Amino acid sequence: MAFVAVYDANVLYPWLLRDVLIRVAQRGLVRARWTEQILDETFTSLRSNRPDLDPERLTRTRELMNSSIRDVLITEYAPLIDAVSLPDPQDRHVLAAAIRAHAQVIVTTNLQD
Repeated sequence: MAFVAVYDANVLYPWLLRDVLIRVAQRGLVRARWTEQILDETFTSLRSNRPDLDPERLTRTRELMNSSIRDVLITEYAPLIDAVSLPDPQDRHVLAAAIRAHAQVIVTTNLQD
């Protein structure tokens, strides 16, 4: 069985990287996981930074992401958020989700926090 990888918002933001990571998961090389909160961050940033993008297409992209990988969404991680500590408290939900998903890795470009 493939190892579990939680994809952070910053790796789901760039379309090419997002595409590669989803394809890797679809091929069964990793078991990709994320949360609705991670997707909220991703698509809020896209809407803010790229107002030229069609909001309906962004919504469709999000729907396709969630349906492209079986059991991709992590739920019931909220109680763990207050139990973890990180330099940036805004990142605790990602770590909490990774713990809940029994992830071996968090795929992120945020190496500072």
